[in-house]
Amino acid sequence: MFLEGIRKKAGRFLLRRKLRKLKRKKHFVNIAEARTVGILFQPAVNDSFEPVNEFVARLRGEGKEVFVIGYVDDEKVPDFLLLRKGYQFFCRNDLNWYFQPEPEFVSEFIKKEIDLLVNLSFDDLLPLDYIHSLSRARFKSGRFRKDNETTDFSIDVRDKRDIKYLIEQLSHYLQIINRK
Repeated sequence: MFLEGIRKKAGRFLLRRKLRKLKRKKHFVNIAEARTVGILFQPAVNDSFEPVNEFVARLRGEGKEVFVIGYVDDEKVPDFLLLRKGYQFFCRNDLNWYFQPEPEFVSEFIKKEIDLLVNLSFDDLLPLDYIHSLSRARFKSGRFRKDNETTDFSIDVRDKRDIKYLIEQLSHYLQIINRK
């Protein structure tokens, strides 16, 4: 446990160093204007897969290109998740010593200049924070967290830790803000 804490601190330190070098074109994009959407989530937490799946289907039904990455905080990704078309998953075995994800699809996701990134994670997990923070997305959204300078728009859902509620709130506010 002690070594894990040191590794996480080192990982956060390295992430902050990489963030200083990050050049990102920040621009507000509401959900109606977005052509490409990236979604980050934890499929094993609070039965989050189905609500996320419904959200993805709705966005794709609106003609948006959607990229989804899920992090499983376990040694391996469960088999039932591996068969999901259009979703990519990684687990602890896919992390380096500093808890940074190593799969190639993560690097590709980070480099994409997507219009809107939606982080649906409730936990402060370094692997998802790494992707969220370094993403070149034009606009980043998610739940409110203290000391988070990498999220452009956040919703405070401390009182209701429910993925459906978070999706509903983000969708609502990202729909009404900045209407022309």
